[in-house]
Amino acid sequence: VFAGEPGGIVEINGVQIGTTPPLRRLTLPNGKYEVTIRNEAFQPHVLRITVSGDKPVNISHRFGS
Repeated sequence: VFAGEPGGIVEINGVQIGTTPPLRRLTLPNGKYEVTIRNEAFQPHVLRITVSGDKPVNISHRFGS
């Protein structure tokens, strides 16, 4: 589940998959991923996540805070 303010471009393992908003939910197979949220006015927000089973991973970031 994604939440970002202001909005940004979302990349998974270096591949652009959409922007938030409107992107709010993404289903990925089990595994490890590098998630990057970019907004040209700020430094990119990069994190590594592990998806396993039916457990949701929530990602929330506020640029400039």
